[in-house]
Amino acid sequence: MNRFSTLANMSRLLVRFVAGPLCDRFGPRLVFIGLLLCGSIPTAMAGLVTNAQGLIALRFFVGILGGTFVPCQVWCTGFFDKKIVGTANSLAAGWGNAGGGIT
Repeated sequence: MNRFSTLANMSRLLVRFVAGPLCDRFGPRLVFIGLLLCGSIPTAMAGLVTNAQGLIALRFFVGILGGTFVPCQVWCTGFFDKKIVGTANSLAAGWGNAGGGIT
């Protein structure tokens, strides 16, 4: 079972490396949309998994959703004044991680 979590973490890490430059080029909104679409389709198909290979593939693609952290931070940075941007980013990151921990 540990392999499944490792694959999710690996895809999350890979997406986070790529998401930053993509946000610089296309903006955080389009990157957010792309990541959510790439992660939502496998999530919607989770009920169709019948074997370990399917679960492994599912965990990899669902891990993509963890990469939404990067466009979220870019978006928050653009929304708030530099006097409070640190507080805004920490709240957005903290609540995002808390939500992931609860689920």
